[in-house]
Amino acid sequence: MSRLLPEAKFFKTSDEKYEMAFEDGWAGIPLHLYNLSKKTVEILINTIRKISNIGGANFTEIMQPIFFYEDMRCRELDDFLEKFRPIIAAGKIEEARKDDEWSRIGAPQFLFKVEDPYKEANWLRDVFQRTKLSYSALIFYLYYYNGVTKSEMVIREHKKEIEELAKKGYAINVSKMPAQWLLTSYFPLKILQEVAKTKKIDIKAQKKQDFVDKLLEKLPERKIVKLASKTQPIRGFHFKPIEDVSSAKAKWFYDYLTLVPLIIFGTLNDKVENTFLLYEFGRVKIHGDKHCCRKCQEYSGLIVKSLDKLPPYHLGCCCLVSPDT
Repeated sequence: MSRLLPEAKFFKTSDEKYEMAFEDGWAGIPLHLYNLSKKTVEILINTIRKISNIGGANFTEIMQPIFFYEDMRCRELDDFLEKFRPIIAAGKIEEARKDDEWSRIGAPQFLFKVEDPYKEANWLRDVFQRTKLSYSALIFYLYYYNGVTKSEMVIREHKKEIEELAKKGYAINVSKMPAQWLLTSYFPLKILQEVAKTKKIDIKAQKKQDFVDKLLEKLPERKIVKLASKTQPIRGFHFKPIEDVSSAKAKWFYDYLTLVPLIIFGTLNDKVENTFLLYEFGRVKIHGDKHCCRKCQEYSGLIVKSLDKLPPYHLGCCCLVSPDT
């Protein structure tokens, strides 16, 4: 089985860094990664080995944390950014989405929100690595960054991550937050309006902060919190932000860590699965739809019996392959 699966070639570029490419002739090529450390090379080799021996390994899940621990780059992604940057800068997003080379996986337009995504990721990586959080706690933190979760299910299912964040001061039980924060960031305006109504206080204000300021002129903040909590109990966790890192920046980094590996390795993972199906059944059928690129649409309905006839490689390929039995 392994003869149909990829072999990676590694080229040492310096004492600490490597480049990698999958061998020619395999359905998943080309895929060129660079700026790799020796540790990442070993992880890639072990992942390929796993696929060769038992199948079913997921490149995206395995490689995602690596993008947090080091600056890993992909030449195909570089080419993608170079081609589409002027198109996106001109505001022609719809035109970009119709292009054959626009990635069908994830939401790659977030990459164009910064001048250099690698540089942006390196800066944020350095900031968040200083937290010394485990990767699972870090990715959870980025998702709820500067926000609140009141969900008992989320708190129960991510108890370990929340405990780690709380221990390091990044997750705070909302019951311990200052009254002013509860009024401005926890209780919705509707609840505060009910408090005013209960106390027969008439306030004309459209914006929440203006409403809070006027309510505080009539009632002590602790009294307001006590009344509001009768309608909406104070529970959950607030995820404290880091100085100089806005919510937008944290959201961008979350997208980078979760979507870039998907964009890069998603297609590779699919190509591996396609190769397995072809090897196991001897012939497979290609399914393309209107969302596929024009090249892939030409393959729709075709019966393929050899590896070199599978749809061409491109980032985000969305062709489906099934056994033709």
